[in-house]
Formats: sequence, structure tokens, C-alpha cells
Amino acid sequence: MLDPGLLEYVTVWNRVPTNTRTNVNDPQSLAIVLQDALGTSRANQILAQLPGGGGGAGGSGGQTQYNYLVEFYLASRMTRNEFDLVADQLVATTNTTGYVEGLVNINTATETVLQCIPGIGTQYASTIVAYRLGNTTGLQSIAWLVEVIGSDAARLAGPYVTTRSYQFSVDIAAVGRHGRGYQRVKYIVDTSEETARVACRQDLSHLGWALGRAAREDLEIVANLK
Repeated sequence: MLDPGLLEYVTVWNRVPTNTRTNVNDPQSLAIVLQDALGTSRANQILAQLPGGGGGAGGSGGQTQYNYLVEFYLASRMTRNEFDLVADQLVATTNTTGYVEGLVNINTATETVLQCIPGIGTQYASTIVAYRLGNTTGLQSIAWLVEVIGSDAARLAGPYVTTRSYQFSVDIAAVGRHGRGYQRVKYIVDTSEETARVACRQDLSHLGWALGRAAREDLEIVANLK
């Protein structure tokens, strides 16, 4: 049995693209997104009640600068359903690198990982996991987190969370033809750019058999039949 320790809970490959989304700190572009999804009247209402006024659909600048979407969502006073309609088109950031690094996907993170996030901790981690299990189709945006743990706790968690993943690990173990040869390779696939790429390849064959006892017994049966 292998004990990977902290390796199961950390990564160096996480990043979320921002250059394909509308920055909520750009009132003119934000107005277009809101108008398309919610109509001009509701868009103007949302923009007008943002700190600084937002300038309505025309946008006047001078509004508060938002560093994360929870902060913007709370300020906008949109309903959860409204925010779910536009969340995938929005980003809240003041950096210009085109990416935000280090965010945790609250839709998939384990309870152990959730416990490490400020505002969530041991107090709300199990509550979040239980909510996800009972609401598998209602996790479109960070609005659900606000509903589950409250605005104060969500505001603390806001800088660290997202509901989308762009990097995925693939662990492949295979046996060669006629049951000869064995290899296990782990890949990290990055989809944060226009074309997916393999960010990391690691040969894990030296760690030994990973296909379970049943697969080994099946191979032995096949070998004995020859």
C-alpha cells in the first residue's frame, strides 16, 4: 500500500484563463453581457446599484475594482439564477497575465482540501460536500457557495475558489499484448489554452502493479489456457 501523503491534495499546474472572459471591472463590456442574458432594464438596474454607480449600460468607470467573483456577486445583488446565467462569461481580476493561478474548484475538491480554504475550514467543509451530493445539477457558479455558507464566510473564501477546472490528471495502467509487459503513466492535461496540451508526463511503472488482484488473476487464467 502506498501512502502519498500531501501529494494527493496539492498541485503546481492549476491556472484559470481570464482573457476569454469579460472582466467585471470593465463596465461597458459587463453591460453587454448582462444585457444579452438579463435584458437592458435589469442590466441597468444591476450596474446602477454597484458601488460607484456602474454608469448603467453606458458605463462611466470609477466603479469599485473587484479581485474575485464572490465579491462582485455580492455587490451586484443578482439572484443566484441570474448569476448562474452569466458566471461562465465573467472574471474578476486586476492582473493582466491572462490567467489566475491557485484557485480551488469547490465543485470537486475533497473535504480535506476544502478545510484549508479561509472562510470554509473545518466548520463548513463537510456541509459543502454534503450539499454537492444532494445538488449535483445546481453547481453552475460560486453563487451556491454563498447560499450554503453565508456571505461573510464566502467573502473570505472568494479569493481562493472557482467552479471550473482546466487541468486534469490521467493515470493510465496497461498490459501489453498476450499479457506481456506492463506500464503505468500519469499525465497532466492543460485545457486552459485554445489547444489542449500535455503539461507533464510521469512514468509510474516502478511503483508496481496498479490494476488490482482481479486483473492479475484474469491474466493468469488466460496464460494457463494457452
